[in-house]
Amino acid sequence: MGGANRSAEVGQRRSAPAALPSSSGCEATIGSGLIRIDRATEHDAAECARLHALCFPEAWSLATFKSLLQQPRTLGLLANDPQQKGARGFILVRIAADESEVLTIGVVPEERKRGVGTELMTEAAKMAASQGAVCLFLEVGRQNIAARRLYGKLGFEQVGTRGHYYRRGGAPAEDACVLKASLPLAQLA
Repeated sequence: MGGANRSAEVGQRRSAPAALPSSSGCEATIGSGLIRIDRATEHDAAECARLHALCFPEAWSLATFKSLLQQPRTLGLLANDPQQKGARGFILVRIAADESEVLTIGVVPEERKRGVGTELMTEAAKMAASQGAVCLFLEVGRQNIAARRLYGKLGFEQVGTRGHYYRRGGAPAEDACVLKASLPLAQLA
């Protein structure tokens, strides 16, 4: 299902697995526009795959997103822009016992540094906490200074490193910083 009329479709969405709420429906004013954060289901796998391909050089497959979004303890969210009629970003988080982990997050290049990623992280963290998670983990490339700065402002601290974690085409492998934050996340000023 594409992102064309996602805001209007919220009431028509199929129910998500019982373990997680079906829709967050959070709205935020970001910059000069309105972004709506909606729950992604397996029916949004194609939209997530499309966004992932815009955000990363080695995109995950449609089958990967379908599989992840069908799992009862995986939370997917889409940042939708009603004026542009489409999703501008996404996040997938897996919840296991009292921990949660960001599997992937992406914001289309033209919307970066406008607060979309912050809204996705904040809403996903709230939903993970509501399901009993007390902390949130993620990996981020050592060279991704902008993302690391954002995560620091949200209360994440480095707790480890994964050597040669990101392999992108013919480029040298990049280490990942393993970050952890207690939930709820810190509020940005």
